[in-house]
Amino acid sequence: MSALSRALPASEILLFGAQDARCGMHAPNERVLLDELERAIVAEAEFFAHYAARKEDHSRG
Repeated sequence: MSALSRALPASEILLFGAQDARCGMHAPNERVLLDELERAIVAEAEFFAHYAARKEDHSRG
């Protein structure tokens, strides 16, 4: 992300992830619970819908 931020300093960067307390992130036995992944995908879609609508409202005036 730091390289992307340096290349595009005016960009907005947002990271999403699905994890629980025992996910073992980046471990050989890393896991993702499918229901948690589904909730993260829905939340991300809702966020971008609201974000786009807000950007559109600001561009109108």
